[in-house]
Amino acid sequence: MSERVERNGERASGGDDVKIFFVSAIAISAAIWDIGFNLGAFGTVFFDKLFLIWAVSTAAFLASLFVPPPAEEPPLVSWRGRFLLILPTVWLLLTALERTGLLPGFLPTVLWAVSLIVGVISLPYTLYIVIVAVTPDLVAMKNRRLWTALVLVVAAVFVVSLAIGYANQLFLDCADFRVSGNDLPPRCAQP
Repeated sequence: MSERVERNGERASGGDDVKIFFVSAIAISAAIWDIGFNLGAFGTVFFDKLFLIWAVSTAAFLASLFVPPPAEEPPLVSWRGRFLLILPTVWLLLTALERTGLLPGFLPTVLWAVSLIVGVISLPYTLYIVIVAVTPDLVAMKNRRLWTALVLVVAAVFVVSLAIGYANQLFLDCADFRVSGNDLPPRCAQP
């Protein structure tokens, strides 16, 4: 049983909340680091990450169809959650329709809007579902300060990875990108 200690009139988290916080902060940050770095260095999210986001969200969506909702508590994935999880598939289909020219005109604006929703809402929700599935106690984490801290830690890692990607010439040179099989970003430093 974890202990709770009173600090400044607020209950501090015991060992369980702290462990959940650390595991979640590390796992989510590891998942978004690469996306932020590449967005900073190359100005884009690479296709393999986009397809990974699609695969994970689609797997979570399909899995949610096979799990009956629990009687006493809300389901892990609600109907609203299923909508968010299916959005990457909508994005994929709209992209294919745009590229084939089947739906010209308004589609680029719709595609941009769906891409924005996928990046800002659907991706974080998908990460949340994955983390909760792997660490079910995350939902039980009671300490609001740790929830706030979790969001701040992940946001900080994303912003720093974006900045490091953008200023990659301070940390890497073109040879580092070349040897890794990547294209050269616009601002890489010559060795």
